[in-house]
Amino acid sequence: MSKIIVVGLGRSGISLLDYYSGRNETVFAYENNKNIDISKFKKYENSNNIKIFLGENPTGDEEADIVYLSPGISPNEYFAQKFIQRDICVTNEIELAYNLAKDANFIGITGTNGKTTTTSMLGDIYKKYDENTYVVGNIGNAVLSSISLAKTKANFITELSSYQLETIVNFRVHIAVILNITPDHLSRHKTMENYKNAKYNITKNQIESDFLVLNKDDESIDINLENVKSKVIYFSMKEKLKNGVYYDRKKDSIISTINGKEEEIIKAEDIHLLGKHNIQNTLACVTVSILDKIPTALIAEAIKDFKAVKHRLQKVREVDDSKGTNIDSTLKAIESIDNDIILIAGGYDKMLEFDDLIKGFNGKVKTLLLFGATKKLIRDTALKYDYKDIISLKNLKQCVQVAKIIAEKGDVVLLSPACASWDMYQSFEERGDEFIELVNNLK
Repeated sequence: MSKIIVVGLGRSGISLLDYYSGRNETVFAYENNKNIDISKFKKYENSNNIKIFLGENPTGDEEADIVYLSPGISPNEYFAQKFIQRDICVTNEIELAYNLAKDANFIGITGTNGKTTTTSMLGDIYKKYDENTYVVGNIGNAVLSSISLAKTKANFITELSSYQLETIVNFRVHIAVILNITPDHLSRHKTMENYKNAKYNITKNQIESDFLVLNKDDESIDINLENVKSKVIYFSMKEKLKNGVYYDRKKDSIISTINGKEEEIIKAEDIHLLGKHNIQNTLACVTVSILDKIPTALIAEAIKDFKAVKHRLQKVREVDDSKGTNIDSTLKAIESIDNDIILIAGGYDKMLEFDDLIKGFNGKVKTLLLFGATKKLIRDTALKYDYKDIISLKNLKQCVQVAKIIAEKGDVVLLSPACASWDMYQSFEERGDEFIELVNNLK
């Protein structure tokens, strides 16, 4: 009987317990959070093969055939390293899902910003073409949970974080997308090189018949293409490409030159998303869809029907961009708005510096409302650049209340924190939901 260890009982961990429940393997599941809602574990009370340990991690000395880590748990943790040193495979639920999928078509999207919007839009395009399509991964749906629902030859449109990619073993995507790379998650990865290498792991198992789709405009993407076996195809906002997908300013359209012919796919005015960065995300979607031979008329139809994903530059009565969990994301949000901005920012400290954030205000941010663990750091950085229109507050509720008082007609109140939410919330979704509720309750 195989011995399985699962560490971390969030969405991916629960999907593993669901899969192994009642099977001929012994599962030892660990969750370090003592305050986790234990009601979700009741369904395993009658599963004799599952034992759950709350408030602790494994030691690394346990017997195991394989160890599955939640994306939130680093393989550099002491116990994970002990397993690795003993030649025990340490991976994640995506690896198991990949091994179980029959003839599946995996499309993988990674990058610092835009992953969720791109994955969601691409999922809508594929679903119009083939209903046997599942939008999974870091977007909030465990890949493993969709395997039992899928027929053979299913499409898995998979959002992949650096956390997930650093522990893959054999997982292979037919089409890999790297949207962009800016500093993020340095509290976990320590260096930009480590962060980039985790992202580049998306190409690890690709073969010559696969594709790697890259943003031609992002100089930070410095992957060594000599080590890439797949065919590289670019998209660009700035450059006309001979074999790729680009934005034509004169025509205000997205143009494809893949397959040796120039074809207008969609007008920019038909893309119903805020910000130039979302044209860039659309370019990536068009590139992947054409490479996978989806008809261009269907691609355009799906894009026209697509609306903003919740908490990503979503218009409420103010603007909710709770997914703006890093500096570059917030700068893109600011760039997309033409009115004066009251910016609500701050949150969990990911060891980022905020100089670029303040320098990127460009006279558009009239007031900065700060809350969370990083509020002092952001305030000190702003003062260094002589930006003084700052109000530090206790929580998001106070920020919304103050914004209501100081906002004038035409101002945009933007929640784009430039930080993760983990200092005060379980997720950016929870933070965004609170913002929407607070705004909708304003009189």
